[in-house]
Amino acid sequence: MTFNCELFPRHDATPDELKRLGTAMKAWFDDFLEAHPDADGFVAPDALADLRAGELPKPFLLRCLGSTQLHAKELKDALERARAEHSLLHRCLPPLHGRCVPFGFWLADANESELLTSLRSSIPMELVESLRINGAAQ
Repeated sequence: MTFNCELFPRHDATPDELKRLGTAMKAWFDDFLEAHPDADGFVAPDALADLRAGELPKPFLLRCLGSTQLHAKELKDALERARAEHSLLHRCLPPLHGRCVPFGFWLADANESELLTSLRSSIPMELVESLRINGAAQ
């Protein structure tokens, strides 16, 4: 099963709290992959690095601009058009202005409940504004 997730830190979190959240998220992600050797996973390294530096992650649109020659308006229009035309992209791509840490997994032997339980028991959830899995708020 594929899980596309976004973790949105609290906007009022202090730099030290964001660092703590980033460190916990990285440790949880590594531990989860180690516990599921057949899994394939990703976490947005730049968004995680922002957290670990004590900053909110840059909006998804700005992170995308770093890898393209398009202007912001062109990229925004292209991403919005793609999301409208391809319904699965709506669930896979973070909100364009979302200040989140996108991550995900392909897991043959795990379920959403196991993923949520593991995440919630390993990171400081009081520092999380919201969490989405496959486009649905948790």
